[in-house]
Amino acid sequence: MGNDDAQRIAGTSLDLDAMLELLARTIVRALGFDVAVVNLVESTARVAVVAVAGPDAVREKLLGTHVDVFTWERLFEAGQPWGRLVFVDHRVFDASQAVGMVSWTPDTAVSDDPDGWHPEDSLFAPLRSSDGALLGVLSVDLPRGGRRPDEDTRNSLEAFGVSAALAIEHATLRVRAERSEELFREVFSASPLGMALVDDQGAIVVGNGALCRFLQREPTDLTGHQLGDFKHPEDSRRQTDQTKPPLFPAGRDAERFVTADGSVVYGEVTQSLLRGGARVVIQIRDVTEQREAVSRLQHLATHDAATGVGNRSLLLQRLRAAIDCSKQTRATIALLFIDLDGFKRLNDDFSHSVGDQVLLTVAQRLIAAVRPEDCVVRWGGDEFIVMVAPLRGAQVAVDLAGRIGEALSAPVQVGADRAAVTASIGVAYRGPDDLLDVDDLLRNADTAMYRAKREPRSSFSVFDVGIAEGSGKQARHLEDLVRSAIERDRIVVHYQPVVGIESGAVRGVEALMRLRDDDGELLYPASFLATAEESGDFEAMAVHALRQACRDVAECSSLGFPLQLSVNVGLSQLEISDDFVKDVREALDDAGLPPSRLTLELCERSLSGLTSRTRRTLLNLVDIGVGLGIDDFGSASGSSVHLRTLPLREIKIARRFVQQSPFDRVSTAVIGAYASLAHDLGVACVATGVETQEQHDFLRSTSIDLAQGFLYEQPVRVTALLDYLRDSMAVSRPGS
Repeated sequence: MGNDDAQRIAGTSLDLDAMLELLARTIVRALGFDVAVVNLVESTARVAVVAVAGPDAVREKLLGTHVDVFTWERLFEAGQPWGRLVFVDHRVFDASQAVGMVSWTPDTAVSDDPDGWHPEDSLFAPLRSSDGALLGVLSVDLPRGGRRPDEDTRNSLEAFGVSAALAIEHATLRVRAERSEELFREVFSASPLGMALVDDQGAIVVGNGALCRFLQREPTDLTGHQLGDFKHPEDSRRQTDQTKPPLFPAGRDAERFVTADGSVVYGEVTQSLLRGGARVVIQIRDVTEQREAVSRLQHLATHDAATGVGNRSLLLQRLRAAIDCSKQTRATIALLFIDLDGFKRLNDDFSHSVGDQVLLTVAQRLIAAVRPEDCVVRWGGDEFIVMVAPLRGAQVAVDLAGRIGEALSAPVQVGADRAAVTASIGVAYRGPDDLLDVDDLLRNADTAMYRAKREPRSSFSVFDVGIAEGSGKQARHLEDLVRSAIERDRIVVHYQPVVGIESGAVRGVEALMRLRDDDGELLYPASFLATAEESGDFEAMAVHALRQACRDVAECSSLGFPLQLSVNVGLSQLEISDDFVKDVREALDDAGLPPSRLTLELCERSLSGLTSRTRRTLLNLVDIGVGLGIDDFGSASGSSVHLRTLPLREIKIARRFVQQSPFDRVSTAVIGAYASLAHDLGVACVATGVETQEQHDFLRSTSIDLAQGFLYEQPVRVTALLDYLRDSMAVSRPGS
């Protein structure tokens, strides 16, 4: 640029400097550099620093300084091309060669990392015009973290360089146009931005190559058309009907365009009047990648990573919008709250990776079952919600609940196994005249779901006021059952045999507590345990069950079936220390059962909560002759540690390993390792959850002696246990 040209754009330099200053600050904030500098060519011999972003000391040192063009060109030749950038590596270039070159690097220690960023390293983006003339230099220094920039940073810096060059070129466009119309044509043709020259009616006279590439059309396909002809139909319909509307509205919001192959691209459109107003130049910057990146981030913020369906955030957004919209549309909304039955056990029996696969399959089945306009989200854990809005009749939601229940009932194939999946579904409605808010509707759907979970003959339940009242009644009824459990003899003990792998003889039993309801139905611990613990009745119930178990096993012994007895205990029982030891001793003495025949088991996951007090209680129990065992062994980290730190009699390998054997290589290896370790330490090893002959045959090949599971017998009352013992071909005796 000559001196005359520089003088002629003096009136625009203030706006240009401000724009370049903003660009430098944006680079520092967005790309993580400490310093960004824009140099502007003022003449054929001199380059001036016009914008600096970084520490105040650096800014004061650089702003307004000058360097000759020759030094810059020499530095570009010495650097290494990196895309459109130039990287000057301290390992191959001596900074002292650039005599007179101003360094903007703050005082920093030199990194010992050969791949780290050194103070003498430099990264430049030459800012060139459409005809290749040097307009200036964008330079950055000292990336945060001390590491060299990655490829994404390079691409972004290239884009900023193009923006800076365009800003400078735009400021000088009038001068260049006056100097040469031919130069304008070259800029038009070579511009990386899509450009079109249109007449006063908005018809394209000519479009440049970048515009043709942006729209994926030939130049002849553009000529005579308005740019709006290529806009997305939905955007075109939103345009206001004016006698002579502007070609494009003011502002830089991205517009959607449709390419020749039907794909959608985004472009930021600006327009400028040429002299005389007979022609308009339209520029389009392709921002498709940026918009897609933003769209991906928005998707991640509103969707569940494991299943791909929506998350809580998306549901709350959609539900609030649907409620607001229903005030005008008078539409009804339905929520289907879906909870997978027994999912925790599935995780325990198989693995969390299998659980994740089941969740993904469930999400896919839900998507297939609902309408395209319905919203499917994973609410959390094993809970999903489907929002149906607008709802065209209450029966639609009921039919949908039925379809979902049927779709989820099919087993999920997991490798060689098939995982059974069932769901409980609660349906709740919000009519146009209801005053229910988001929380009310969610609460109603959740209440209905729990009602469905208590009704084994129905997979779904529709909310009404009676359900809410019934939910409270059910909770109060359960509290009454727990409080009167001992007084009204509601506690029932079932026994599951533990058999010898080789002989099949029954060696012992595990006692399992049940609670009898008024109608005779037996409730499992999952139904009443939390209520019993909260009310403080659990410890007394557990001692009552222990006394019953000792009496029953003693009776079996008197009939010729001496068995080992295993009973689960919790940390809350051990916390009462001396009282619990006393209760155990009295239960054994009253039944006449030797302490050596009783093993108290703790779930391995609970062992992380052992305190000095509970550990002392365990040792006191060992002192009176009671054995200790670990149930669900291998389900928590540090399993082998407990073999060294506790005086154990037995371990029970977690059922998920057994149920995945013998087809899962990892599970079989784990079982073999635990069995060998227990054998070497003289600790009995029991395999739990044995259900197939293949599992039994595999266990026989290990050093495991004992097993329990449905393959042999399910938990039964003592009378059924005695029948089972009598029918057995062989029953172990002491020493056998």
